[in-house]
Amino acid sequence: MGEPLERRLKESSNRCLKLLLTDGHQQAVAMEYRRVSDLKLEMAAGSKIAIHDVMVKRGILFLCS
Repeated sequence: MGEPLERRLKESSNRCLKLLLTDGHQQAVAMEYRRVSDLKLEMAAGSKIAIHDVMVKRGILFLCS
């Protein structure tokens, strides 16, 4: 994380988001495998998302649109 905050929060065409998802009891790690246009850097904590037909490798959910 050597980048300044303003530069890290700037939307980029090549990004890889890592998310910690929870249902309140269980946690899962998800990574943006291919860009998901509906995922925004400004999303508030606690935002709801629906996930289906997801590839899982080594316990990580790989997200794509």
